[in-house]
Amino acid sequence: MRFNAVAAVSIVRTLNRAQIRATVAKRFSRERMVDNELQLYKGIL
Repeated sequence: MRFNAVAAVSIVRTLNRAQIRATVAKRFSRERMVDNELQLYKGIL
């Protein structure tokens, strides 16, 4: 499927900003990012 920026702009107003913010906070929390980096380093060593 090809990304269409014009079509994407038309749906921006329908996005739930609070839900997006909560999802980003969960996925990219400091704790999770550190845990992911530690797992990566352990896998390399």
